[in-house]
Amino acid sequence: MISSLISFILLDSFALCLPLASRPMSIPIWILSLESWFLIRLESTRCGIVSIDTKLNESTKEYQLYSNCGRQLEDISLEQHVKESIEKGAGEIFINSIDRDGTMTGYDIDLIKKVFEYSSVPVIACGGAGNFGHMKDVFLQTGVSALACGSLFNFGDNNPIRAKAFLSNYGLPFKVI
Repeated sequence: MISSLISFILLDSFALCLPLASRPMSIPIWILSLESWFLIRLESTRCGIVSIDTKLNESTKEYQLYSNCGRQLEDISLEQHVKESIEKGAGEIFINSIDRDGTMTGYDIDLIKKVFEYSSVPVIACGGAGNFGHMKDVFLQTGVSALACGSLFNFGDNNPIRAKAFLSNYGLPFKVI
């Protein structure tokens, strides 16, 4: 999981992005401050990535937000948090299904679709990749911009080159790196 993560990622465009996952109610203040820092230093916009960890509440069928590595239930709806984060300057939403994370049973497509409905910025999905077909399904059924798939590469004979070749067979466009 990505909870409580604060780390820099150097992208091939040499722009720095800062993924944030903390107590959801405190994130908008950080986003605003970081956005100002990035605008001044990099002349770039919307570099903040807000990471959201969710679990499906089986009794209510609603997604609940968690912090502190999935131990702390937060009192904010998924829709409210996504929209407020974007209002405060988030450039991307990184959504993790705690229920699927590490299971290799497939992504939570319903969750991803729901986040995509609320978001006006790119969405990155995480949690559940077990084979390339899982990735294909998400790309074809949602508007997701990218997928995280750690277990797929760590616990199988897979690599990003094979994944890209497989997905290219379905007409999915990829950035040339």
